[in-house]
Amino acid sequence: LAGALLAGLIGASRIVVGAHSVADVALGLLLGYAGAGLAWQMGARQALAPPPAPVWLAAGLAVWLLVMPVNAPVSRTHHWVTLWSLGLSGHAQPYTREQMQRAWQERPRQRSNAVL
Repeated sequence: LAGALLAGLIGASRIVVGAHSVADVALGLLLGYAGAGLAWQMGARQALAPPPAPVWLAAGLAVWLLVMPVNAPVSRTHHWVTLWSLGLSGHAQPYTREQMQRAWQERPRQRSNAVL
């Protein structure tokens, strides 16, 4: 419940600063809450009769998690999302944080009205 409340507050703050639209935040919260609910449901089912986990499995997983980032290939997923977003929006360049901050500073009157 605290995590859901925190996510809602963060989403609201992203709307206020102009970093995301109401639709962005609503869809993000919907997906996040659905994923959390599914994980909770699955965890509740497994809590009834959890299978015993061998100690070697936990130790091997811990070692793998420590070593994996060193040998992991570079992830291209952010690049793909950026390309897809540019294709959908029709823009040649992505919207940057600097542009958002500049726009935020140029409209102080709108910002004060948005908070009220």
